[in-house]
Amino acid sequence: MGKELEATRKGHKFCSSNCRQKYWQWQNPDKVKLYHQRYQRKLEIENPKYCIYCGRELRGLERFGKTCSNPECKRKLRLSCQRKYREKLQLEFEKFKTERGCFLCNYSDYGGALDIHHLFGKDFRIACRVFHSRNKSFKVQNELMKCVLLCKNCHYRVEHDEGYRKILLEKVNKELPTKKDKLTYWAINPP
Repeated sequence: MGKELEATRKGHKFCSSNCRQKYWQWQNPDKVKLYHQRYQRKLEIENPKYCIYCGRELRGLERFGKTCSNPECKRKLRLSCQRKYREKLQLEFEKFKTERGCFLCNYSDYGGALDIHHLFGKDFRIACRVFHSRNKSFKVQNELMKCVLLCKNCHYRVEHDEGYRKILLEKVNKELPTKKDKLTYWAINPP
């Protein structure tokens, strides 16, 4: 019927050696701390970790990180993390543009060939800001309401040909007449 009960010196009975070990650790916290320190020293000797930038051996709490306590190494790590985050945002933005496609000709093969075109003048430039953590801000929403996504060819035509610009504005007024339609086009939840 289950596991045999084990008896200890003091007469306590435990269901397993694991329970007995936990009880011992609870009764002897100083010895546990000492064993832990010895184990950490042994790990440091057998498996040394090094800073990824300067190559210095990491000791103590530094072992849990990637760099030493040198401010220059920490700065390099911070900059590399920021660069990776920006690259991730850029890939998400390219994917988003590819999913949407050109508003006029529906081109959607490559997101890098798609531009955000401001219909009525711009307050600021929109790029990866759309995917930043503050992308739901009122300022970005208002700016996106004045924009459509165009491929490079259509964007050039709209910028330099008045007739093509009128075609674009007619299509925008026809397909995106309300604020809610424009927010849906940009996949932003309406307020």
